[in-house]
Amino acid sequence: GKLCELGSLYRVGQFDQVSQFVLAHPDKSWDLFVQMIQLAEHFVQSLGINSFRVVQCPAKDLPFGATCQYFIEGLYPFFIVGGDPASAPSFKKIITCTHFSDFLSRSLEVRCGASKVQGKKAYAHMLHCSMVSSTRLLSCCLEHWQSSNGINIPSVLRPFMDHCNLIPFTH
Repeated sequence: GKLCELGSLYRVGQFDQVSQFVLAHPDKSWDLFVQMIQLAEHFVQSLGINSFRVVQCPAKDLPFGATCQYFIEGLYPFFIVGGDPASAPSFKKIITCTHFSDFLSRSLEVRCGASKVQGKKAYAHMLHCSMVSSTRLLSCCLEHWQSSNGINIPSVLRPFMDHCNLIPFTH
């Protein structure tokens, strides 16, 4: 099935999301941020989406208060761009990982460790990862899992699908 940008599962007004949120010590936050990105990559691979890329968000496009942001973009082989059925397959954002440093914790007074370090308040760093934006991830999965017979279920999800390997198409 071909998907169009508008009127597709990818871009909807409301969706469910499962997020990771980490409060980290400032000395460990960047290591944890790298681990968060690696975990998101592993998650995407476990779903059988092997055509993806990790892209750093340009500084001018960072959300307010963010220090750094990475996107995991999945390949949508059948996505129609701009209404042109001949358009090439495109990569679209499916997961976002953001490092907010201590921007959010300062306004919320979220501190870590001792109340003061070298005479200054020690604020926790905050990290966020939108691990599962339901419609974006689902639409990417459907594009990767479909076959001529139906939707192939990746092995990691089969225990939750009554060990079903395939959801057959019906006419």
